[in-house]
Amino acid sequence: MSATAERFVSVAKVGEIAAGAVKVVRIEDTAIAIFRIGDEYLAMDDVCSHDGGPLAEGFIEGEEI
Repeated sequence: MSATAERFVSVAKVGEIAAGAVKVVRIEDTAIAIFRIGDEYLAMDDVCSHDGGPLAEGFIEGEEI
């Protein structure tokens, strides 16, 4: 696959993740944290930029993890 090719992977159904909750999925060798903040779903690497630990184990306060 080229660097510009896009690929979508289903990771959850709408409503499966409760507001303020997180779900971790693995895509190939990467752990991805799916957060639901209000009605938005946000996906990012499950790695904290401060200590390298699992981001999904952090607390959600407003729009910050």
